[in-house]
Amino acid sequence: MTAVEHNPRTLANSHQSRDDVWTSFRRRHRLLHPIGFSSLQFSVILSGCILHAVFFSSQAIGSLRELPPAVQDSRDTDHETIRKLIKQLGDDHYLARDEAESKLLKIGGPAIDQLRQATSLRGNEAPDGEVQLRATRLLILIERKERERQILAFLEGNEDGIDLAGWDDFSKINDSDRFTRQLFVDMHQAQPELLAAIRKGKSAVEAEFQRASKQSMRSGGTSATDSLGTLVAALFVSSLEFEAESGTAVEKIAVSDVDLRRIQVVLTQPQMVTFVNSSGQRKQIVNLISQWLNSLPDEEASKVNIQLLTIKAYELKDQIDSVISFASNPEVPLLTRASAIEVISNLATADDLSKLEPLLNDESVAGSYLPPLNVDTDKPASADVVVPESHEDKNPPAIMHVQIRDLALIAALKILRLDVRQFGFNPKCINGTKIIRNKSGFFSDQTRALAFEKWGQLTTNN
Repeated sequence: MTAVEHNPRTLANSHQSRDDVWTSFRRRHRLLHPIGFSSLQFSVILSGCILHAVFFSSQAIGSLRELPPAVQDSRDTDHETIRKLIKQLGDDHYLARDEAESKLLKIGGPAIDQLRQATSLRGNEAPDGEVQLRATRLLILIERKERERQILAFLEGNEDGIDLAGWDDFSKINDSDRFTRQLFVDMHQAQPELLAAIRKGKSAVEAEFQRASKQSMRSGGTSATDSLGTLVAALFVSSLEFEAESGTAVEKIAVSDVDLRRIQVVLTQPQMVTFVNSSGQRKQIVNLISQWLNSLPDEEASKVNIQLLTIKAYELKDQIDSVISFASNPEVPLLTRASAIEVISNLATADDLSKLEPLLNDESVAGSYLPPLNVDTDKPASADVVVPESHEDKNPPAIMHVQIRDLALIAALKILRLDVRQFGFNPKCINGTKIIRNKSGFFSDQTRALAFEKWGQLTTNN
């Protein structure tokens, strides 16, 4: 051996040099010797039993390195402890990094702000890649866990520290029971961005509503796959009122006719109607539908039709005044008015008959048809007036006009469950819930006059 090899100081320096190189290499790659032993210690352990090393590796780590104390699963963990644990995410030792990640996950919500800061720093202030990677993963897991915790507490009626956008307005429409809260959570889970936009104001909600609408169209639009959560979210935000920029009035978001039509189509799909009507949340959903209907302008025929179809599908009896208003409005197309009278016949009660008085005096023509032949057109309305189904007479009477008041009288008779034949109507003018317009006229003006005279006597006596 040379003198250099026998020199203890030289040997020490040689070992120190090798250890520094080895340590530097491990710090750069973090894949070799994750348990953090020096080269000499590692050699000693390898010369022993591998099983012994596995069993006692945790004790060896403790003797080599002092790790931060365990963090209790508490929401009151201090800022400094969280900062140290985030720094520990970049530790040289694999197990130390894992331990810090596990502790931060247990801390949960209080660590969110600092984790978010660690993931957002750039340039020289940014932590190393390992810290950012683990902090990003932790942030996703903790935010999801925190959201689930808040939702469970919210469903149980605990609103402390929970701020779900739109709840104040939503709770005014329905009671704050569990069914209402569950429906509200379904909305947030289906359209979180749309609900979050409520805090930013009318313009933000409009932009997000348009984005969600386009996304829904790309995924099938009006198909049955549209979720209930998405549907009720659309109903809710489109009926909200926002303070105008001038501060002197309130405004609703602008919803295109196409989007209104799409909402109505999804609402009135048989599958959706059946699901809602059999759901434990029917009351809440129906209240929301009524709120939405009340927010729609009623001067346009397209919007009136949307409302009538929805009211009919869900049998919204609280909307009967609106339906009577549609039927009585001369600005509404006659065919739409006739459809409104049909809805009245199915939803109104005897208490609503007085509201039909304007309709019973309306002589506007809602349609025309050629009456059956072989009928005495001058025969008075009576129980004997029955319309034959066929005829061979070569001289048919003139075309008869169906007036709004004729349809209103049929609706009134249907509400009172009276036989329409007693008033000279074709018995086929009613088919289930429908009023067949082309079978709803009289055989003559005299028959019509007698029918309304009889109706007047009936209402006077009662």
